[in-house]
Amino acid sequence: MGVADERALMTPDEFERAVARTQLRERARRMAYAILVEGVSSGIAAEREGVSRQAAHAAAQVVRRAQQRNGSE
Repeated sequence: MGVADERALMTPDEFERAVARTQLRERARRMAYAILVEGVSSGIAAEREGVSRQAAHAAAQVVRRAQQRNGSE
């Protein structure tokens, strides 16, 4: 369902390290994980959680910035 491993931007371990440095709530974490690790589109991740595509994209960006601030693991 919208999964594309080649679109994944992080490993599960990288994600966990980065998200630990954020204050994202559980729903935002699930969306970010889907986008960054599973490689699904922000639209699919948003649909799964019943929110806007922009909200899903913003959650993923928070995690990406956290990763980048710590030296692009």
